[in-house]
Amino acid sequence: PTYGGPINRLMRLPQPQSRTDVAGEEVGAQMPECVVYSTAEKVVGLIMLPLDGNVDASMGLIAHPREVSAISTSHDGRYL
Repeated sequence: PTYGGPINRLMRLPQPQSRTDVAGEEVGAQMPECVVYSTAEKVVGLIMLPLDGNVDASMGLIAHPREVSAISTSHDGRYL
């Protein structure tokens, strides 16, 4: 990704053992493997693996009005 400057943190998003919807019913579709990243310029994002250069397989958003000092994910990979 080219937005927000160079990547300064990169980590693999944990894969959930099983997915459930809002009603608590199990969803059969497997989530693609992803990595999350942050830049020094306010941006955090998500990139789908494998890294193949497809610009549609990544996204970034402004997450904080100042520098992003750390990133973390939930144990099931649902939240960044």
